[in-house]
Parts: sequence; structure tokens; C-alpha cells
Amino acid sequence: MWHDLAGRLSWWLADRAAGRPGTLGLPATIRREDRFLNGLRAVRGDPPPRVAVAARGPVELDAVADLVSAAGGSVIDGTRGRPELTVAADAILWDIATPHDEDVPWLGMLAAQRPQRRVIVLESFPRVERVKSMLRAGARGVLGRPG
Repeated sequence: MWHDLAGRLSWWLADRAAGRPGTLGLPATIRREDRFLNGLRAVRGDPPPRVAVAARGPVELDAVADLVSAAGGSVIDGTRGRPELTVAADAILWDIATPHDEDVPWLGMLAAQRPQRRVIVLESFPRVERVKSMLRAGARGVLGRPG
């Protein structure tokens, strides 16, 4: 859109200065989500983060793994249910959907076991108090789960 020109121009010039191809070579029909994913690939660095994914069901697990792969991450483990405490990943993306009472203490154990590891939670309808409790337990972020 025309109102995005100022922001896009600065990105184009920064890409050019860094020697990256940038988004100018992308098709005109590209969506904002595609531009976002393309931008993530440009700034993620090497090697890609090693990510463990967890979700309640197999369909959700595949969707979360595909999301991580599309964003440039490397999925090293997939678990139905809660993520394993012993998984050796740089980050965990946990699709809680609808959290249960025992999920927040488990999240606390995940975060305490390896404090440098990032734990990101996807929730169907994040409410303020629940988000605060998950952040206090050690989550680096709580995001609304895509429908």
C-alpha cells in the first residue's frame, strides 16, 4: 500500500546496503504475512534456532511445526501434550490452546530448568491475568493462537 512506502523504503535501502536481495524481488501479490516471514529469514542469523514444539493434538502439532519452519527455525522435537523438561532446544513453542490449572507450574519448571531457553506460549484467548501468571512463571511471550 502507498502508506507503507516510507517504512518499506528504509528496509529496501538497508537491505541494499547490507548486500541482501530484499523484498523488491517478491511478487506484487505477496501478502503482509509473507513479507513478515521473508523479513524473519533475513534477520534470524545462522544457524537457525533449534525449536521444540508441543501441542495437544497431532493437527495442531503439525501446524505449529510448519509455522516454525516457515519462519526459518529448525524443529528438533515435537511432543503431543506438554513439552518435555529434558528437551535440548533453544526455544519451545507450546500451543496450549486452552490452559489447564497444571500448565502454569509446568511452564515454571520448563523455564527454571534452562533459564536461557525461550518458551513461547500460544493460547486461544489470552486473558490478562493468565498472561501475567505465565510471564511470571517464565514464559518469554504469550501470543493469541491463530484461528
